[in-house]
Amino acid sequence: MIRAVSTVSLLVLVSACGQSSDTSAPAAPASTPTASVPVPALSAADLGRVCRATIGALNGRDPGIIQVSSVEDGMAYVSYVRPDDGKVWKSRCKVDGEQVVWAAMDLSGPGSGPGRWRNDPEDEHITYVIAGPTVTIKMRYSDGSGDEHAYQIDPS
Repeated sequence: MIRAVSTVSLLVLVSACGQSSDTSAPAAPASTPTASVPVPALSAADLGRVCRATIGALNGRDPGIIQVSSVEDGMAYVSYVRPDDGKVWKSRCKVDGEQVVWAAMDLSGPGSGPGRWRNDPEDEHITYVIAGPTVTIKMRYSDGSGDEHAYQIDPS
């Protein structure tokens, strides 16, 4: 009889291994996700500034040579003439929160149309910050490296 009680006691102890005897409510997670703060919509002038700064940063150009052709349907269309050879480069940009997405225009020649949006995971991830006349562009590449450029671009 003692052997049977010992065996049952041992089984009860083994089956309870790893189980807590605490009956209180489960603990709260270590960190609670916070809601992101929405970024206010940009004015047409600021969207143009962000696009000029983005294309300047991507192509190593002074945003002062980049002209805003138009801003419509949440997209800014910009162009510049490359000083080296006179070639016209055109792009379009849009923002999604703090992220800037861009696409080349007429890359294969006049009238060839828009290129693809640069929003693939292997493309650079571009964000912007506007502080008065300063537009800062931060680029992070798929290999983890990055660049940051700040430009003085007055709203006009």
